[in-house]
Amino acid sequence: MTGRHATSPGGSGAANADDADTAQGLPDRIRRLIKLEGSAAAIADRCGFSAGAVRNWRDGHSDISRERCITMARALGVSLLWLVAGEGPMHASDESSRPVRLAPAAAVEQVASKPEPLSSPSPAAGVDPQLLAASLRLLQSYIGLLGGSLDQATRAGLLAELYGVLGHSPGAEQVDRLMTFHNKLNVNLRSNRGLIA
Repeated sequence: MTGRHATSPGGSGAANADDADTAQGLPDRIRRLIKLEGSAAAIADRCGFSAGAVRNWRDGHSDISRERCITMARALGVSLLWLVAGEGPMHASDESSRPVRLAPAAAVEQVASKPEPLSSPSPAAGVDPQLLAASLRLLQSYIGLLGGSLDQATRAGLLAELYGVLGHSPGAEQVDRLMTFHNKLNVNLRSNRGLIA
């Protein structure tokens, strides 16, 4: 087993080094990412997590949620399958795992302070149960990623708004409306944290 990691990353031994990770646990893969990024704080900054959470995952003191695994894989450009299960190559070649940039908090608050009104679906059109379920999963994912909680009335209003965005906005307009929605959700969660603290 020794010497598997001694090959250069660009050489044919890189696949062997990645294969060696299959026997290791998530904390070992987090350590490897920390080594590549330079520090737990660097990963935290790129992914929008706290450095303490990254250190807890590294040390095996807590488990990482599915949503945070997805965020980390995308932000760091690694394979989600590798991160979660240790299977396959570390770096995925597909488009879905390319690194993403998170917007600075100041920009988010500026956009969120001037949200566009979003249309909601027509009651006559009926409710698409699959779209509603997808909207609920997406909202729960956003709340999990940002941290915090919402009261039932706020959650219901945001769910209806997200359902409207997903159901009635084509292409680039949907992206703009989703960004506005994310900003509004972030502001709601931050204001709720202030009430709880």
